[in-house]
Amino acid sequence: MENVCIYGNPTLDYIVFSDKRESIAYGGGVYYSSLPFLKSSKYDVGIYAVYSPRIHGHPIYRFSRGYQYSSRITIFRLIYSDSSRALFLEEKAPPLYPWIIHEEPCLTIVNPVFHEVNESNLALIRIRSPILAGDVQGFIRGVRSNMVIYECSRHVVDSLRYFDIIHMDEVELKALTCMDDTYRALKKLKDILGGTIVVVTNRTKPIHVLLGNTIETISLDDSLLVRDKTGAGDYFLGALLKHVYAYSDFLKVVEKAHEETSMWLKEKNASSPPTTFLNY
Repeated sequence: MENVCIYGNPTLDYIVFSDKRESIAYGGGVYYSSLPFLKSSKYDVGIYAVYSPRIHGHPIYRFSRGYQYSSRITIFRLIYSDSSRALFLEEKAPPLYPWIIHEEPCLTIVNPVFHEVNESNLALIRIRSPILAGDVQGFIRGVRSNMVIYECSRHVVDSLRYFDIIHMDEVELKALTCMDDTYRALKKLKDILGGTIVVVTNRTKPIHVLLGNTIETISLDDSLLVRDKTGAGDYFLGALLKHVYAYSDFLKVVEKAHEETSMWLKEKNASSPPTTFLNY
């Protein structure tokens, strides 16, 4: 059985869809990234997150390791409008203590929602992780009048060197590098990060993969139209790590992860509603 360790805080999400329907859901990148592994008995999943009794029913707490207690939780309000999404931070849980960490070698994902993992955490996690994958979103988020925005930071770019694989979307790529042009932004990351594999997704556009000294572009069928894509990028990250040992060609890994994520989105939107939703 393969050990999988995932770091990041869970969330409570108030979701407003473009048709004005509203739902409350348990969420967080740590949750969605765990789903590809929880489908299989091949993996022993451990979650490293702040525990709060206010969201005691969150599914990830069944897999928690090394509890860190807090009365505070991270609450987001997500407002969808056609293909766009606005995100508002209403409450924030504390950062993870550096000593809340796995001991045995582990395939690891670091997927914070709002700066709960810092460089000190990453340095310790890196030592214990044969492969370390992550998502950039929680490292570059800031807040302006409660609205979540992206902020560029050279310090964050340097921190990405700890990762073997890092995922971001095109908006996050441009914010991270302080550049408006996708290919110039990718080239900048190539010059800084060296061996880190960077995967950039963006809904209906091709996927860009920074692989060594090359920038590869993969055109996949991304025409799937579903109402709720919450967690798609996080699920995709988990699927990437799950498939990384199965194929020697990393571009094939990306294709399989995309295929699995599309299948999950179909299932998620076909259910009425998902069991993780608390409707009101």
